Amino acid sequence: MNENLSAADIAINTGLNKKTISNMYDSATRTIVIEAANEHFESLYNSIRSLIEIEKEIELALTIKLKSVSVELNVSEA
Repeated sequence: MNENLSAADIAINTGLNKKTISNMYDSATRTIVIEAANEHFESLYNSIRSLIEIEKEIELALTIKLKSVSVELNVSEA
C-alpha cells in the first residue's frame, strides 16, 4: 500500500471505499482511511491464507479490470 496515493485510492486498493470507511468509523480523514485500509487488508489476507491452508484443492483467482482490459492472477501471482 502506497501512502503517497490519495485517501480514496488507498481505500480502493484494499477493497474499501471512503463512504464505507466513513460509515464504519464516523470519519474518512486520511489517517482513518490508512488505518482502516491496513486493518481490512490484513484481515482479508489472513482469511484468504487460512482458506487456502484448510482447502488444499481450492483454486483462487483475482481478476483486475480497467475499462476493457483485464488481468487474471492465481494465488501465487497475486
